[in-house]
Amino acid sequence: MILPLEGASSSASTLTLLPDYATSENSVPPRYWTHERPSMPLTYTFNHYDELSENAMILRPPAELANPFSAPPPEYTVETSLQLNPFLPPSYRTRVHRIGKPPSLRKDWIGEFEIAMNNKRAVLMMGNLSLRLPKVFTPADRSNRHWVWKVLGIRLRWDCRQTLEDGTILCICFRLDRQETQLATFVPPPMTASPPLPDPALTVFPDGHEVFDHILMSSLVVSRYLTM
Repeated sequence: MILPLEGASSSASTLTLLPDYATSENSVPPRYWTHERPSMPLTYTFNHYDELSENAMILRPPAELANPFSAPPPEYTVETSLQLNPFLPPSYRTRVHRIGKPPSLRKDWIGEFEIAMNNKRAVLMMGNLSLRLPKVFTPADRSNRHWVWKVLGIRLRWDCRQTLEDGTILCICFRLDRQETQLATFVPPPMTASPPLPDPALTVFPDGHEVFDHILMSSLVVSRYLTM
């Protein structure tokens, strides 16, 4: 796949169709899961998943759910790897897949993003598009903990300016509409705390389940930016 050059000025430099869909694992654009709307917020947790990879986590719905859905909420895998390219700065790549339910256990690719350690290169791949991340994920103001996510028709705002008493950052996700509807909260582990660190938690409100994949992808971008 050929990504646009950083200095390109044409419209293709910000929005590029992926040319290798016919042969890559992403050959079929992801079919976004339509979560059934729950009656209350649900808290999903990120847990380490050693069977998959030491650099992977799995996002699981609440264990105490007594099958209130006709279709149980899916699980997601999140894998991060170090990318070393002789022509590009070292970067971290994060990939997200949705795990199907038995008996197939099919894994559907949701998207991935790559951010250079020097923060001079950042790319997002989602749907059938490859975009520069700064065109999708932009500062909402002069704060370095407040962003707007705009991609594939979805517009979200992440506000991470609140810090809890233990030093944990609380991130709140809103839909950019007239009401500024609250969709989710995300609590990453405190970076300065002593191990073992608590598992990150993503609480999704009923309205947020309509755009669950975007909330998950953008929360991972938020977490990466908070650690840079």
